[in-house]
Amino acid sequence: MKYKFLFSLSLLITFATSIFSQNVFFIKYNDTVPKEEIELKVAQDQFIPSGIQFQVNAELESVNYLAKGIAKNDERLGRIVKLTFKDDVDESAIIRLQNLDPAIEYIQKATTYKSDFAPNDSLISEQWALEKVKAFDAWDKTQGADTVLLGFIDTGIDYDHPDLKNKIWQNPGETGNGKESNGIDDDNNGFIDDYRGWDFTDRVGFPFDTSGGDYLDWDNDPKDEQGHGTFISGIAGAQTNNLTGIAGAAPNIQLVNLRAFDPAGYGEEDDVAAAILYAVQMNVKVINMSFGDNAFSLVLKDVIQFAYSKNVVLIGSSGNSGSPDPHYPSGYSEVICVGNSTIDDFVASNSNYGSTLDLVAPGTQVLTTARKNNYSTINGTSASTPHVAATAALILSLQNFTNEEVKQILKSTTDDIGEPGWDIKSGAGRLNMFKAVTVVAPSVIKFNHPRQDFATLDDTLIINATVLSGLFSNFNLVYGTGLNPDDWTPLIENGLNQFSNENIYELNLAALPDTVYCLRLVVQLTNGRTLEERVNFFINRTPPIADLISVGPAFYGDKTTVLAAMVTDEPSITRMYYRKIGETDFNFVTLDGFTTNNQFVKYLHYGFIPKQLVDQNSAYEVYFEAENLVGLKTIDDNGGQYYSFITNYDAEYAAETMLSYSLPPGSLFEDPVNITSNDFNEIYLRELTNARVSSLYRMSNNSFEFVDTLSDRIVRDFGDFNNNGLKDLLTFFVRDGFIYEQQNQNSSSFTQKYSDESGTFWPVMAEDIDGDNITEVVVVSSDTSATIWEANNDLTLSNPENLYNYTPSTFGFNILDSPQGVVADIDDDGTNEIWFVDVDGDIFSHDILGPNNFNQELYFQLHSLDHLHSLMQVIITEMGKRNLQSFFVR
Repeated sequence: MKYKFLFSLSLLITFATSIFSQNVFFIKYNDTVPKEEIELKVAQDQFIPSGIQFQVNAELESVNYLAKGIAKNDERLGRIVKLTFKDDVDESAIIRLQNLDPAIEYIQKATTYKSDFAPNDSLISEQWALEKVKAFDAWDKTQGADTVLLGFIDTGIDYDHPDLKNKIWQNPGETGNGKESNGIDDDNNGFIDDYRGWDFTDRVGFPFDTSGGDYLDWDNDPKDEQGHGTFISGIAGAQTNNLTGIAGAAPNIQLVNLRAFDPAGYGEEDDVAAAILYAVQMNVKVINMSFGDNAFSLVLKDVIQFAYSKNVVLIGSSGNSGSPDPHYPSGYSEVICVGNSTIDDFVASNSNYGSTLDLVAPGTQVLTTARKNNYSTINGTSASTPHVAATAALILSLQNFTNEEVKQILKSTTDDIGEPGWDIKSGAGRLNMFKAVTVVAPSVIKFNHPRQDFATLDDTLIINATVLSGLFSNFNLVYGTGLNPDDWTPLIENGLNQFSNENIYELNLAALPDTVYCLRLVVQLTNGRTLEERVNFFINRTPPIADLISVGPAFYGDKTTVLAAMVTDEPSITRMYYRKIGETDFNFVTLDGFTTNNQFVKYLHYGFIPKQLVDQNSAYEVYFEAENLVGLKTIDDNGGQYYSFITNYDAEYAAETMLSYSLPPGSLFEDPVNITSNDFNEIYLRELTNARVSSLYRMSNNSFEFVDTLSDRIVRDFGDFNNNGLKDLLTFFVRDGFIYEQQNQNSSSFTQKYSDESGTFWPVMAEDIDGDNITEVVVVSSDTSATIWEANNDLTLSNPENLYNYTPSTFGFNILDSPQGVVADIDDDGTNEIWFVDVDGDIFSHDILGPNNFNQELYFQLHSLDHLHSLMQVIITEMGKRNLQSFFVR
């Protein structure tokens, strides 16, 4: 049964420390602006042209070239300048300057990226991945040349690790005769004493934290303080034949240490851009980028294209959210996109997939180096990417191929582990290093136009491509509707000619509706293989249809602001224009969730006016604008009347007391526990700098004392699951689940009683949900289903009941990508439901009718994409806690 509810939500908005105010913007000037004029702006710290009436409400700290001028002489990148403000800034005013100054091509706020790390289950004793990809056979052909540099843009590398210290690239222009520390730029590259790489982190706008490590300024010490970079670089380049630890996939390749991420694993867009430009300058041949976001960045796209034009091989992780949507930078046409394969040649369930995927490589239970001379196993596309990057470096050790040739070598030599040929989950297949290093005559298959994310409102589309191969037999060109179509329309069948950078087809778009399409170029080779390239493009001839879901006052910390949510029928940017009643001009914020004015392009949009821009106890009027990819706009101004609200703040503060004790920064298990006593005075914490370990702390004598740890486990639920007087823990790592039982009463030591490492046991909860006095263990068991198990007395599990996601698949996927759920009687009919939320934002339930008896009940279809499902998970959790249909989101 389907019900449609109109929710009226009062939202209490709070922020985690991962949301940063950066106060950094990029301006790119168009080609008509003389380079001398841009140089003058930088020299004078000036960006507002004379004759333009324009002000911002923050003090300007500096105007500088992108990445501190590394590429200022480049015709394109030299037109990008970086604005840094000392204080909070009226972001909408900065963006508005683009409309006032015709010399500006675009203005963009700096973006923060998160490294694509997904922790694993347990340590293993051998490197299965190297055997799987035939690395040992490849080494008979080449172990790499030390003249080929492989760069890692990451959290840095632990250069003191015994398996890495002899593999770190040493800058010959800054080594010897004390050059390492003489304070002189000996090689005149703009970096002083960069003898072992560079630390590009300079968190101008991040909260200052004296315990947060080295993250405030550029310097010549790129040591890893987080761990991710040491994991990734070890997979590719750990030293071999040294009687120590592991072997890297490219034994003789030098590793260039490009630190752009801080101790928490976050990196600013400018730092990543600077690292890429430095790598190009220092003749790095391959760049590994095990990080990303679903946001589209104009600045990073320009820098990626610059590096690509210099023949750099760019390799990125596809992401770990199990999503078919593009993930950047790996989603750019210029970047080789790598997914995660398992020891059994399956594709990991949380590995992103889709038309931008090129191939997969081992990324599950991969043994590698860890900080402080340790070793560990990791999971995720971050671990897959360095296998491919190392292989690219080996290929270039044999011959100086172009980056496109390297891409096709990698794709044409894979082992097919999915459907024959290219498929949506595994791309071209799983990496085979030996086959890759034996290719002497590579192919080039690519779309020159359109490139990924191209948008048009024209009635025709010129398709320009290149097909060159010594094994060429024929090619086919087709297109389909959607990001990842199932049905295809042929354009060219059995094409018998090869071509380079030629217009091969003029596609008539006149009769095609506005949506996203996929072009597919399939080349048949004489050896029986196929090579395939795909690219997505958009047709946007009409303004977007924009539906306002909700708008109204919302608590924002200690103030009231205006919050809104809007759905568009096509990828769009949405803006909320606002002004205080009595004023003339409107300002705006883009509806970008918990960031503002990043101008994200998506379907579902939500956001609010930053509190520093809102006066309290004042009347405001707002209206909305939705703009699609080609600039067509739709206005919602409430029929010309605007939407009006008053920012009254009538909340009462609770008492505030500064406590004398504290804990390290990290993530807490949501409830107190009573492991070593009958008092609930203990907590589980995963520290920020050691997130693989769950540490037990006990409150004693008005302070927290450390008790014990669980390694490679995240606590999901706690209780006595089999009623035998011993405490039990439901835990997980990645999508694998484990049940532990206390060895003795009041002991902090646990014994593992049950495990499921199949990737189909992602724990949600452990409690008696159907009233039969038996603990049920609820898990996410597939992309579209959950399973409810019963716990036996020995803590094994039995009697599984599958609950399926029955909601309409509006955007082509109903994926459960997070282990979240809640049991509550939301419709107040006396019967509890169990609630879940999927990727496209549908909240759905199953009635709990009795022991092992579940029935599909009601759902809310909210048409959400991107990250709104995370907000929905918070909502259903609060629904369960409060049993309310109007509720607060914390």
